[in-house]
Amino acid sequence: MKPLLLLFFLSTSAFSQVQWTKIPADYQLFPRDEKNSAEVEFQFTSKTDTEIQIQVYGNDQLLNTLKESVKANTSNSIKIPIEAKPISYDFQIKIANESITKRGIVAGDFIVMYGQSNIKALSGIDHFKVDTKYLRNFDTKNPAEPYSWSTADLPYGSVGVIGLKLQQLILDKYGIPTCILNAGVGGASLYSLIPGNGLNYQTLMDRVEKSGAKGNVKAIIWRQGEAETCNWYMDIIDYPILFGQFMDHINKDFPEIIKFYNIQTGILHCNQMEEAGQLREYMRSTKYLFPKVETTNMHHLPLSDDVHYSSEAYIQTAEELLPLLGRDIYQDQNLPEIHPPDIQKIWRNAMGDTLILVFEEGQKIQYPTPKTINGFTWKMEDYFYINTITAHQDGIIQKAWAEENRVYLKLNWPINGGFVTYLPSYATSSPPKQEVHLTNSRGLRAMSFYQFPILPMLPTPRITNIQKLEPGKIRLTFSDKGNYIVERRSLTSDGYTVLVSLNNADSYTDEVDLNQRWEYRIKRVDEFAQSDYSNTVSHIPPPIVEDFAPRNIMQNEKGPFVIKGKNFGTEKGKVNEKVEILTWKDSEITFNLSSTFLPGNFNLSFETADEQTFTVQINVDALLPIENNYLSIAYPNPVSTKYLNISSTMDILEMHLILPTGQWQKLKSKKLGKHDYQIDTEHLSSGQYILLLQGQKEKEILRFTKY
Repeated sequence: MKPLLLLFFLSTSAFSQVQWTKIPADYQLFPRDEKNSAEVEFQFTSKTDTEIQIQVYGNDQLLNTLKESVKANTSNSIKIPIEAKPISYDFQIKIANESITKRGIVAGDFIVMYGQSNIKALSGIDHFKVDTKYLRNFDTKNPAEPYSWSTADLPYGSVGVIGLKLQQLILDKYGIPTCILNAGVGGASLYSLIPGNGLNYQTLMDRVEKSGAKGNVKAIIWRQGEAETCNWYMDIIDYPILFGQFMDHINKDFPEIIKFYNIQTGILHCNQMEEAGQLREYMRSTKYLFPKVETTNMHHLPLSDDVHYSSEAYIQTAEELLPLLGRDIYQDQNLPEIHPPDIQKIWRNAMGDTLILVFEEGQKIQYPTPKTINGFTWKMEDYFYINTITAHQDGIIQKAWAEENRVYLKLNWPINGGFVTYLPSYATSSPPKQEVHLTNSRGLRAMSFYQFPILPMLPTPRITNIQKLEPGKIRLTFSDKGNYIVERRSLTSDGYTVLVSLNNADSYTDEVDLNQRWEYRIKRVDEFAQSDYSNTVSHIPPPIVEDFAPRNIMQNEKGPFVIKGKNFGTEKGKVNEKVEILTWKDSEITFNLSSTFLPGNFNLSFETADEQTFTVQINVDALLPIENNYLSIAYPNPVSTKYLNISSTMDILEMHLILPTGQWQKLKSKKLGKHDYQIDTEHLSSGQYILLLQGQKEKEILRFTKY
């Protein structure tokens, strides 16, 4: 029966009235364009005059029906737009008495993953459950068989745990379907992954071209280096040359990529070579050598053996990659700490007994406390190697600490210069363990570095004066002439911004908005060295009161009162002894009165933490005190409608309204019932008002707010 069935299909194909030259495959992903959409093209020729009908379904809902007349023996093309969203498109096609259905088509992004087994990352894939309805793969189980489209969990989950988790995260956060082309090869050296040295790169490019990803790859994620670390030191010596050749091919074959993410290899036990630290240092430096490269690492993530990580580690790697891809591809925020801290400079003070390790501006370095595990105490000080190698730690560090983006190493004896290595070149246990790391406030571990040079520090300068000039200028005066970098920040900025580099200068004039607060600092620089930062000086604008309420109060009222404005500062200032501060912000202060004022007008004085003063005036009603017996209520309160209603248990003979300005006016009211009244508030502006109600014997005061 099987041969007969095959003949039937061949016969059907031979007598088909339609020849398709382009038609989507089931589960195919089409690359999105800058408008977040893609086109699905149908190209065909019919042997007879006929009509084609294409029904377009999105997530099983009919979206559109297209009908076109078709002439015989004429090439036809129909392009149908689809959106790059969590939408799975199906196409039902009817032409010349034939019906075809294409299912699971999506629009989105291609991402390539390449390197060794830690980027393939299949460990735990069978137990990692993800809804792959909008996630795609293009691969084959058997190299002898053609590639085919599938959901990302098929065939055999070859996108890997990092890839599959990253696809899930991108879809959940940015709503974009993806196809991961993971071409990682277990145990592969860098040499074997370069074109001309085997079939690995050719296999990658074959998948890229046949999937339609050529010219449409958003990013490449690369993890490699274990082969060299676990082999011969000459492989490490040759690595920079080979990586340069590799990047030449990447730039030629993938000119469209936005980023190439290079994951620094870990600390391994397999072959205890000092040169392994040199390899990690080169990986760290690639972001400064190649324009599109960004670096990250997997340090401190749990390993399952000497080289490979646990599935939890692979999942965390995807989670740490997501903000980088979000920034670079999906227009998300560019926050300083989404990247692991990376060393920028190491300075030695004039005495030679303190080193200052400087990381990127905006990093908030966390220095770990000692950690005792199984009787062994891990101390971060033991994993800085100053003018030495992993095998010879000499205990030179007396103490260490972190402040903002800097780590300070206080030494037991002075040094003249040299280098610092952070983290050992190799591990002495298997699986490798390194239980203490420098991190930032997001928990990302610092990039390891090897024999990073120590530079001398110049004398620390001082800013001796800051002077306000008119109009809109601030003049800084320095302690002496020199070459300086001037930096400035505002009250709302995350960090300092470099304003200017000065040569042989002893002052600088800045043009700014004098109504804002500004802080300045400088550092001395020359061709080979720099100083620590100077003292900071501030331009502090005077506090401005823009609104204060309520200005008119009853004699027995305590608050709360609200002052709105700007330049109050963020630290609590000094106040009158009759004032109790509730909150103090740069643009708002709230307070209560701690004692009762006599009737009249009173100025309350406030002094900011910067010793600038301002006052507000409170008007205490002279008719008070009047005891409220809660005989009346006003509603709705606040009032945004035309009328305010008053219900009372007393007969109201007169009503007076006290305006926010303190002025009085007699009110006319409409009586709705025996003790129900209505007043027109349409003419009143927004603010707080006081109603004085006069009965036969009683008086009562009500307050209401008009919106």
